[in-house]
Amino acid sequence: MLRRLLRVCVIATLVQVSVGAMWFGASVSPAKPNLPATIADDVTVQGCLERDAASSVPIYTLIEENGRDRRLYRLRPGPGIDLAAHLGQIVEVVGPLEAPRGGAHAEGEVTVRKLSVIKPSC
Repeated sequence: MLRRLLRVCVIATLVQVSVGAMWFGASVSPAKPNLPATIADDVTVQGCLERDAASSVPIYTLIEENGRDRRLYRLRPGPGIDLAAHLGQIVEVVGPLEAPRGGAHAEGEVTVRKLSVIKPSC
């Protein structure tokens, strides 16, 4: 009799735990990956191409100046694009613009698909 009662209690507990897990599991949605949001499919930006000298990895930036207005973009080279070859030049870049990460680059990050030299020096 005691054995039967114990078995019933164990089965009832397992059922409650299983139902509780299914109920709570159904209400939890999987985490979305933290992907950068694309602001624009393709933008065209002109400015002076620079590299962050303090960084141990190459971080390229483009400074666009229009009168008093100054904008900073972080650049990521796309396939076949050699940003290092154009340091210190005024260039025009074309590529998708992604939302800034952490606010360090106010305008965002451009993955460079096309690069043209405008002037040989900034």
